Amino acid sequence: MRAYSKGTITKWEYKAVCLGYSSGARADQQLNFWGEEGWELVSISAHTAYLKRSKGTYRKEV
Repeated sequence: MRAYSKGTITKWEYKAVCLGYSSGARADQQLNFWGEEGWELVSISAHTAYLKRSKGTYRKEV
C-alpha cells in the first residue's frame, strides 16, 4: 500500500500479532511494546492485532 503526499511515497510493512485470550492489561502491554518499536495499530479482529510501520518515504518519480 502506498500513501501519496506532495510528491512522496511512503512504503509500509505490516505485522499481525496474536493477542490470545489475554486480559485487557496484558493486551495493553503487548500493544504498548509494539508501539515503542514504531508500530501503529491498524485494527483488532478475532484476538489478532494488525499493525503497520513506515519503511521509509521516497520522492515520487514522475
